[in-house]
This record gives sequence, structure tokens and C-alpha cells, in this order.
Amino acid sequence: MFDLANFTVSDMVVCSSELRQVTADSATTEDAARAIVQHLRTTFRDPHTGQPQLVLVRLFQTMAWRNLTPDLEQRALRRQPDLVPHPDLRCLTLLATIGDQPEWCDRTRSRQHQVVAFPNANAVRRAPMISAMLDQLGVTPEDIVAGPLPTDNEWDRHDIHHIPDALTSAAVPDKEFIRASGIKSVIGYAGKLPDGELFTVLMFTRVHVPARIAELFRTVAVSTRLALLPLDTAPTFAGGPSQHTPTTHVAAARLDALEQLLAAHEGTTAQQALVAEDARDRVRSQQEQLAHKQRRLDQETRIVETLYSVGQKLTRELNLERLVQAATDAATSVIAAEHGIFRYVDYDTGGVADTRYAVTSPDPTLIDRLPRPRPTLAARSRPQTTTAQPVTVRRGDLTEDPAAAGRLLPYRISTDGQPPVRSLLTIPVTTATGEDLGAFSFCHTRADVFTERDEQLALGIAAQAATAIENARLFRSVRDTAVELQRSLLPQVPPDLDELNIAFRYLPGAKGQQVGGDWFDVIPLSAGRIALVVGDVMGRGLQAAAVMGQLRAAVRAYAVMDLPPGQVMRHLNRLVTGLGGEDQIITCVYAVYDPGDATVHWSNAGHLPPALIGADGKVELLEDDLGVPLGLDGTTFDDAVVGFDTGDQLLLYTDGLVESHDASLTDRLQELTKQIDSTTGGAYNVADVADLVTKTMLTGQEPDDVALLLVRARHSIERTAGLDLPPTPRSAREARDFVRATLGRWELTDHNDTTCSVVTELVSNAAEHARTPMELRLRHHPGRLIVEVVDHDGRLPKEIASPGHDERHRGLCIVAGLTADWGVRPTDTGKIVWAEIRDR
Repeated sequence: MFDLANFTVSDMVVCSSELRQVTADSATTEDAARAIVQHLRTTFRDPHTGQPQLVLVRLFQTMAWRNLTPDLEQRALRRQPDLVPHPDLRCLTLLATIGDQPEWCDRTRSRQHQVVAFPNANAVRRAPMISAMLDQLGVTPEDIVAGPLPTDNEWDRHDIHHIPDALTSAAVPDKEFIRASGIKSVIGYAGKLPDGELFTVLMFTRVHVPARIAELFRTVAVSTRLALLPLDTAPTFAGGPSQHTPTTHVAAARLDALEQLLAAHEGTTAQQALVAEDARDRVRSQQEQLAHKQRRLDQETRIVETLYSVGQKLTRELNLERLVQAATDAATSVIAAEHGIFRYVDYDTGGVADTRYAVTSPDPTLIDRLPRPRPTLAARSRPQTTTAQPVTVRRGDLTEDPAAAGRLLPYRISTDGQPPVRSLLTIPVTTATGEDLGAFSFCHTRADVFTERDEQLALGIAAQAATAIENARLFRSVRDTAVELQRSLLPQVPPDLDELNIAFRYLPGAKGQQVGGDWFDVIPLSAGRIALVVGDVMGRGLQAAAVMGQLRAAVRAYAVMDLPPGQVMRHLNRLVTGLGGEDQIITCVYAVYDPGDATVHWSNAGHLPPALIGADGKVELLEDDLGVPLGLDGTTFDDAVVGFDTGDQLLLYTDGLVESHDASLTDRLQELTKQIDSTTGGAYNVADVADLVTKTMLTGQEPDDVALLLVRARHSIERTAGLDLPPTPRSAREARDFVRATLGRWELTDHNDTTCSVVTELVSNAAEHARTPMELRLRHHPGRLIVEVVDHDGRLPKEIASPGHDERHRGLCIVAGLTADWGVRPTDTGKIVWAEIRDR
């Protein structure tokens, strides 16, 4: 089975070979003809549906009237009533037919084509399809009418009658038959039999057959002749007389047919060789074109990849100087310029516009020949303002117009002895809103280097650079605002306190350049106490910095109220809840160092545990009562207390110091304690310890910010004394006696009167209102004397303004007038009323 639409030379050889074998068992010429048309119809089929591709196949043969059967004679007379028959009258007889319709498969049912008599040449011409085919095959109507071709005639024409489009061809008169049957093309061929008669085969195809495939049927035509030659002596029809063709004629005809078959094969081979050569030439040409297109495609792909890479790099770059240099390098490389200069406008923190340059050139001295300012902070100037709209300029040879060269290229690119600049491409860099950001200038010492394509590429990079510059400016503005905000919110230098050595460090994260929400603080409190705070607002940017600032201010406000750490945390949690803190993770640790009793009281809201480093080098993580992060309504926070003697250190820090993707938090905390332990000793001050801890614990590539606060208790030079008193009226006298004796020992007798007056009022108030046992404490630190009265009543005294005639309720007013400051500090068992007297 072969596909007629894709018939090949190899298919032709197989088909011809099979065709020569199909008549081996035929008894009559009619049987052989029927076998041939049957083989042709069944051989060519649609490869997908199996449907025959030949709608109709017919085989005709010329013969004399005398050889017709009686029924054929009657058929001819009915078809041609004016016919005058005679024995030598030439006729074209249908020997075999097969097709889609049942009536097409029986020659006797054909009304028009069973037999056609040709009494003269005009009768042949009146059959247009037969006439056109015979003409194409080289047989004239006169040859048909004259009788059988001479046996010695060397007619060996096996041309193919090909009608590529049957519907539009004049050689096919029955258009309705063509249209109704779905016929697309017609193929016909003929051959000479040994007795001089001609056979003709007509094939009506269901597919369009091109000329190159039709030409392959030359060999099929010769094979059909070879298939019919053995039947030359057999009867034409069953029951008819045998033919009397001499055996020599049959042998000669067979030899002639074989020679024709060989010639047809040679012709087909030669033609296919030409076709193959032509195909090779076309393939070679197509390969060259494909290679050229592939090179162009590779080049375009590299350019697209470069532009994409440039765009990605510029989009990620937020440093303006690195950004413009990357844009200049990329554009200069893409368009193969020798020199690339990017003049751009920048703004300083005061909003003043400055002109700067980025240069890509093999000449390192080119930057020195550009107009000032240099691209450094030390050499900047105001740019010249202009109202001219920037335009793109592309010149092939500046040497042809020196005046224009000086106007278009104000830079001195070439020095003496170097080739002058000839090619120039200037590309403006503007934002989407039309703001002029600067311009690229690309130069080359060869003429006509830059093309329109280079211009488009440079414009693409200029557009990407403009967008990236806007992003970098916006980022820098936001970053500077956030940094300035954070700088204003965090301590800049450690406070100078007699009780503690203090060091702190703040290290921004390496990922991005936005500020974070880490904060720390050191807050001096009453009676020489000191509050230490470290907190962390998760997130980055202005919002985190703003929340951090609010919390730091709130902690300071709660701290000066002398509230215990747990109460400070509860107030802070209430504030965070009101700010919508449930959407944020906020942690904090608040500790108060009291040098009077050498303790640290602290409360923790979900923060990492502080590290207590003893003077002996022992490290302890204060992991008790860590609490939950701030922002959960109704949460309570407990106080904890630990001793903090001279030489002890306390380290508060944020999670950036210990968090790592490569180790667990437990392992990192253990490593922290190990590093702290290795830094203890008299050779290190707190600043050295802070530096060593950050150096050993951090790599510099941490994604989160790091805040660290380290304090060390100094040797106390404070003097203290205390006296327990009952809640009786005599307590005030005992208190005054104790004060005079103590101040006498301390050589502070200048404070006797003031201190006695203050003690009298505070002890009398405690005895009258608290009515609990009390303790009087005196604490002296160079520069101040502190008086404290401790009782076990939780009610807090208030200063009341008394009318002029009322001499009661004036005790606290007197205390306020005699001291530098006074206040009340709640405790778990009551309160402490304190007053501070400064040295004169």
C-alpha cells in the first residue's frame, strides 16, 4: 500500500514490480486489464483511513470493428446512429473499470465509454479528454484512424498525461462528475502492444497529485505494457478468437518494453539525481541561511540576556554610585563603544543638585579631563540649569564638523597623539515624568560605528537606569529618615555614672540597609538606682523604628515613676495592646540595679535571658520567669532578683547576637557563655568585652540587627547606716539622734539641720499614717545624701496644698522645699519614701 500524495522512487519500483506480476493467471486481455485496474486501486490508499485514493481507474484499448463482440457493435450503433461500420473501422474499447460506485466496476454498465468508434480524425478530436491525452502522448488523431501502428514503428513514448486540477481543466468536460466524486487530479498513460494496437489507462485521484509524483508513473506505464504483452496471443474477451501475432513480434515488443523500462528507470534516476542535487543545493542554502539566522539569534539572545541581567542588577542595586557605574559599564559593553561617560544629577542631604560622572574607558586619565566636579563628595558643584529638552544624538564622523563636535561633545576625550573621536552617541536619561537625570555619551575613534540598533539598546538601558536611579533615591531618602529617627531615639554615648561601667553596641543587619526595631537604654533613677533596658520590635524600616521610639519613651516615663520592673512591663504591655501590638512581636527585658543593697531586679517579656557574669568569671543565664512577648492583653509579669556585687557584669542583648541558621539557639547561647567566660579578667574593660563578644559571635553577614548593653558594678564608695523604729511619737526623736550621730561620724555636720527636719517629717508621717514598724536608712555618696523611710503600708503619700490658716498636711511640702528631690517607691511589702539632699 502506497500513499499517492507521498509517492517516492522506491515506492515506484515496488509498485511497478508488483504490477508486472498481476496478469500471470489471466486467460484473456480483458482479465489482464481487470487485474491491472484492480491492483492500481487497491495499491494507493490513505495511510490514516485506508480509503482508496483512486476514485476511478479505467483501461482502454484500440481495435478494429471486426474484433468487437456483437453486443459492443450494437452499443456503438446505438451511441452513434449515423455510424457506417466497416471491418477496419477504428474503435476505442473499455476493457476494464473499477471505482467507488458499483456501476463503475462493470464495463458493460458504462453508457458512454464501452466503445467509441472513430470514423475520422474529427471524431477523435470531439473527445476532448482522449484527444488531449493522445496529443500529449505523441499520437495524432490521424494515427488512430489509420489503423494499428506499424510493428516496426519505434514509437516508445511513455509521457504522462497529467491534469493537476481536474475541476479547472478544459480537458475534463464533465465538471459535475468531477465535483460530485471529489476528484482532484487525473493521471493517464498509454503504450503500444505487439499487434500495433494502443492501450490507455486513466486514473481519477482523490488527492492532489503534483507533477513530480505524476512523472514517476512513466515506469508504471512501461510495467503495464509488460504485464499485457503475454496476453497478445490470447483472446481479447472470453469466448472470442485468439490473436495471431507472430512470436517474433511479441519477443521484439517485450525486448522493446524492457528497453523502455530501463530507459524509464534511467530517466527517473537521472531526474531524481537532478532533484536530489537541487534539493542538496536548497538544503545547503537553507543551512547557510539557518546558520546565519542562528548566529543572529544567538547574538540577539546574548543582548536580551545582557539587558535582562543589566535590568536585574540595576533593580537590585540601591547604592547610587555603584548603580550608575554598573549602567555605564553595561551600556558601553553592549554597543561596543571605546569610551562611555554618564553625566548624572544627584542631590545632597540639603536638597542641592550636584553634577557627577561615571566613566568606562581604557584610558584611566579620562576622568581627570572631565569638567569639575569630580565624582567624589569633596568635589561637587551646582549643575547648570537648562530649559532645553534632552534629545538623542548619533553622529557618524565628528571630524567632518569641528564646530558641532565641540557643541555635542564638551569633554576632551583624546589627548595629543591619540586618534580623535569620530563616532558619537548621546542618550538622555529621563524619568517617566520627564525629569532630566543626565545623559550617556558613547565615543569611538572609528567612523560610523554606532547603528540605529545600538541606539535602541542604549535607550533601553537608559530607561532601566532612570527607573533604578529613582528607586535608589527613594530608598536613600527613606533610609536616611529612618536612620536619623533611630539615631535620635537611641543613646549616642554611654552615660557617666559612678555606680556602673557601661558599654553598648548597635550593629545594623547585613541584609538590606533599612533600620531595625532593636533598642537599648540606661536610665538613672532615684536613690542612685539605674534602669537597664533592651528590647526588640520585629521588622525593619520606619514603622519598626517609630514603634521602637514610642516604647523607649514609654519605658522612660514608667521608670521615673519608681515602679517595680513587673509593673513597668504591665504598663508597657497595656500600651502595646492599645497600639495593635498583637500584629507584631515585641520583646523586652527591664532591669534595675540598686547599689544600696547590691541587687538587680528584673522582669522579662519574652526576651532572651540576660547573662550575669560574676567577678570570678562564672556565667549564668537568668532564664527564670522569661514571660511572653508584649501585646497579649491581660498578661502578668513577675519580678526576679539576683545579687550584683562589685566586679559583676550584666549583659543584655537582642536575638541578632545569638540566632543562626547553622546552629540551634541553645547551642548559640552556650557558645555565648563560653565567649563571655573567655573575656573575663582584670585586663578587659567593658568596652573591650563588648567588642570581643561581637567579634567572636558575629560574622558581619547576620540578617538581623544586634543591640548589646554590658554593665559592670564599680567598687562602691557609698556609706550606709540604718535604724529600725517603732510606729510611736518617740520615733522622730530617736531618728534625729541617729542622724546627728551618723553625720558626725561621716563628717557631714553641715547637713544636720536639713537632714533632721526631713527625717522628722518622714518618720512622723510613717508613724501616724502607716502605723507599721519602719526602718530609717541613710546613704551617702559623694555629692548627695539620701534619706529613706521604709514601712509596710502600701498606701502612697501625696503632697497636698494646705490653706494658709491650716498648719497640718505641710510635712511633704517642707520636705520638697528642703531637698533636691523626693518620691515614693512601691515595694512588695509596702513602700519606701525617699529624699535626696545635695552637698553644698
